[in-house]
Amino acid sequence: MANTEIMATLQKVRLAKRAVENARNAPNLSQQQSDILDSAFVTLDEVENKLILQDIGQWVAVIEADGNKLAGLATQMQAAIASLQSVAHLVQGARLRSESSQRS
Repeated sequence: MANTEIMATLQKVRLAKRAVENARNAPNLSQQQSDILDSAFVTLDEVENKLILQDIGQWVAVIEADGNKLAGLATQMQAAIASLQSVAHLVQGARLRSESSQRS
């Protein structure tokens, strides 16, 4: 289920839970009505929890994919740094030779 579908369903479940909770507080409920409402509330609560966990699970997968991408970029950065290191040494060496030649 896509994130937007999960969020829309979650909103509907929460709306239904509030309605059931309000109905549970109504006076003069028979035992059977009370039991049915209690069961409905528990079931809606379980559905809500599953939807939340499903949404979290999808985000974990997205975050893991982003983490893998970042690791790849870090490897590329390290390779770029290593390749520029030799250039940096040459540039620094040229600067040092310049300073040496100015002293002479």
